[in-house]
Amino acid sequence: MAKYGELQAKYPDLEVWGHPAEYTDLYDLTVSGQKTASSYWFAEDKCDMDSLDQAGDRSIMLDNPDQPTREVLLVTDKVIVEKFSDISAETAYANGEGNRTVADWQRIFGDFWKKYLPTVGLEFSEDGLVVTEFFH
Repeated sequence: MAKYGELQAKYPDLEVWGHPAEYTDLYDLTVSGQKTASSYWFAEDKCDMDSLDQAGDRSIMLDNPDQPTREVLLVTDKVIVEKFSDISAETAYANGEGNRTVADWQRIFGDFWKKYLPTVGLEFSEDGLVVTEFFH
């Protein structure tokens, strides 16, 4: 298996990414087809609306960005931006985690972002924007 940097060099036009090592189940959920979307905090991306991924964009997801052993090519179907408090049932279901309801999505992702965002100088807010990429 190629290392993270080797894959970036080999495919410079593709984003190479992976969830933190403690979330390796998310790779398995993606490969099984249960997880067909991934959400992230808009402010963390340091971009504007015009530079978000578009339908047809491709990326390589790793099972572990630090020590990858598996990879999968993903193709973006669509990208949406929603307020955390207004997450749709489609987003919650497609993320494939928990019981796939809006309430469970908000609990899982809210708990994560409340802990994580301060470590990168950001603050969690119910009005914060969430980007969700749907893929296959």
